[in-house]
Order: sequence, then C-alpha cells, then structure tokens
Amino acid sequence: MLLTTLEDVFTPAADFTEASWGRIIDVNFKGVWLCMKYEIQQMLKQNSEYIVNMSSDASLYGNRYVGLAYIASKHGVVGLTRSAAIEYAHEGIRVNAVCPGIVEPTVMSEAIFDERHPEREKQIKELYPMGRVCELDEASQAVAWLCSDDASFINGHALPIKCGLLAQ
Repeated sequence: MLLTTLEDVFTPAADFTEASWGRIIDVNFKGVWLCMKYEIQQMLKQNSEYIVNMSSDASLYGNRYVGLAYIASKHGVVGLTRSAAIEYAHEGIRVNAVCPGIVEPTVMSEAIFDERHPEREKQIKELYPMGRVCELDEASQAVAWLCSDDASFINGHALPIKCGLLAQ
C-alpha cells in the first residue's frame, strides 16, 4: 500500500488516529524491516554486498511540516539501517539509507504539488538553497553510488540528499 494522500502525513499529533498511525508505521517502517529481513536471508546465501533503504530528510531532524508518524517511521528506518549495518558487516553486507527531501516526479510529490495549492510548491522550493527539489534521477544516482565499489567503505550511513537545506 502506498501513501498516496497527505492527510495522514500532515496531521498534527493530537489529531492522529491509531489507524492512521498504524498505516504509516506499517508502510514506512515495518515494510522496510520486512524487505531487509528477506533480503538479508537471500544475501547470506548469495554473498551479496549491499542494501540501500529509502528514508527521508524527515529522519534526520524533527520539523513542524510533516506529521509525527511520518517522522517517527523515517527515524526508524535510519535506526534499522544502522543496526543491520553493524549486525551484518562481518558478513560483508553493507546497509545504508538515502534521505532525500521531496523527490519529483513521484506519487508523493504530485500530491504535495497539487493544483489546488499552487502556493505550496513555491513555498517548499524556496526552503531549498538551490530553489528546487531533488529530481528522481539524482536520488537514483545516490543509490547507485552506495552500491558501487566507490562506496565500499560506507556502511550504516544515512545520506542526506538535500540541495544544501541541512547546511543552513
């Protein structure tokens, strides 16, 4: 199940329902854990080397723009990544995460940059020093690099892909 609406993502903590909390945690956190669980089992049989989890810039700091469940789920992904990196380093498996902000074009960016809220896209893009959000090929290039020999000593890292936002 994909998170295709933003109602739950941007709901304040006091207004969140247990069902919404559970859905976001299941998709963003439990889903990553289940993928890793079975990836690692197979990787141990095949002597594979790397996993790159998709997290979010919301995993690196708290903010008032994205709801509590989304932030908690993405912080959890970074914790899973770091713990698995330590557990399986001796097996030669590297586990890292990429932490982009908004990436376009994606289902989530289409929902965020909704025609009904034209001012939202401008406001969000103004947050980034480069005046734009991450493009899909930029995020995929970061994943490819983490899977390459050039990143052979990178393990347990949460790589921000933020166009300088975190440098402010």
